[in-house]
Amino acid sequence: MRFLLELNHAVIQKQETNYMHPLSADLKLAINLRHLATGDNCRSLAYGFRCGISTISELIPGVCTAIAEAYKDDVFNIPTTPEAWSTLAQQFEQRWNIPHAIGTLDGKHIPIKKPAITDSLYNNYKASSIYHC
Repeated sequence: MRFLLELNHAVIQKQETNYMHPLSADLKLAINLRHLATGDNCRSLAYGFRCGISTISELIPGVCTAIAEAYKDDVFNIPTTPEAWSTLAQQFEQRWNIPHAIGTLDGKHIPIKKPAITDSLYNNYKASSIYHC
């Protein structure tokens, strides 16, 4: 957790004023990591960390954005040429046996318009996982 905090402290920590005493950057990071690791909702996190629900619902997207921005160049190498995209698709097909794909998403509900005459192939059997606190 320390390396994440050192990398993102300036972005995560807000300035203290006479009227506002913000949460510390390490507490914000701890709340965010607990949410990502367990999927706890904002009410549960608010109870566990003794913070406001609205405070937690605002800090989670901000901390996630800060972490993604800090690591995007090191972790997320996006192909820039058609050949690189093709290579990525071939590697994905070889590893997961899914043709014409470059990645997958799991655990998220993505609304799509189903093709005509597909019966129940495109029904949503999971509960909606849209982020709400």
